[in-house]
Amino acid sequence: IKVFEYSDSTFEIDSIHLIHVNYHFNHNLLMIDSLAAEEIKRLAVFIKTNPKLKFDIETHTDDRWGDDYNLRLSQVRAENLVQELLVNYKVGSIQVKPIGYGETMPVIPEPLFYQMDWSNLDECSKEAIYSVNRRTQVRIVNIID
Repeated sequence: IKVFEYSDSTFEIDSIHLIHVNYHFNHNLLMIDSLAAEEIKRLAVFIKTNPKLKFDIETHTDDRWGDDYNLRLSQVRAENLVQELLVNYKVGSIQVKPIGYGETMPVIPEPLFYQMDWSNLDECSKEAIYSVNRRTQVRIVNIID
């Protein structure tokens, strides 16, 4: 894992150039959790500090709705985050691209969900497990010439 540093913050970037960020969406909602505001600001500063890098803003859903619905939901979420970066933080549009993957790339695959014993879990615990797949990742994909 490489660590990119700027000012007083760092981002860990793994070998496939994936920036690990803490953006989470509430179930079936388009907007990012309000707790992510500081993370969005940190990401914007990082992107602006690295104007030669190009990023894919990737969002993912859990599998509780249909495939087509989740794909559209994740695409709109990615577009909302990109709009936030463009409008509120003046990030260059050439640097960021929204991509929604829906439920196609889960951290916890569907078969594991069905093997789990859910009977002893309260609703908060169940939601926490589902939320692992509802995430945003930022991938460094290119260097702009």
